[in-house]
Amino acid sequence: MCPAKKSANIILQQLQYYSGSQKILDGMLENVLVKGTLLEIWGSSGSGKTQLALQLCSAVDPSNSSAYISTEGAIPTKRLFEMASSDKVFCEVQTCTSIEHLSDCVMRQLPLLIATKPIELVIIDSIAAPFRAGEVDGFRRAQVIRSIGQQLKIFSS
Repeated sequence: MCPAKKSANIILQQLQYYSGSQKILDGMLENVLVKGTLLEIWGSSGSGKTQLALQLCSAVDPSNSSAYISTEGAIPTKRLFEMASSDKVFCEVQTCTSIEHLSDCVMRQLPLLIATKPIELVIIDSIAAPFRAGEVDGFRRAQVIRSIGQQLKIFSS
């Protein structure tokens, strides 16, 4: 029998980043961010969601990689490398601004990447962005989000 999958939500208020903030984040995420967990982070614009995602990418063990999928446009890779604790940050980055591209990225490209290298962390920033334009009806939106969620659950196991 498989252990139950864990999931969690984190609501971010405006985070203040300063030296030592990593210890605060570690304390917040200690029992939440573990392998096999799907984690949803949400908060208002400017609350630090992308900052936290970048911090998590930069904290991945250098013997592994992370995958960062941005649906909001350019990925702030310069900031990611500034935050890295070592000179070696292995973060595969992809920008997916349409529903079709995001779906293809998660359903086809990400499995190929995972088959070729150890991926410790997958971040989608943000899963909602491609759906804001109203390109698809509610039923299709639900189908795509559900299939992406199912694929992410498979990756987490």
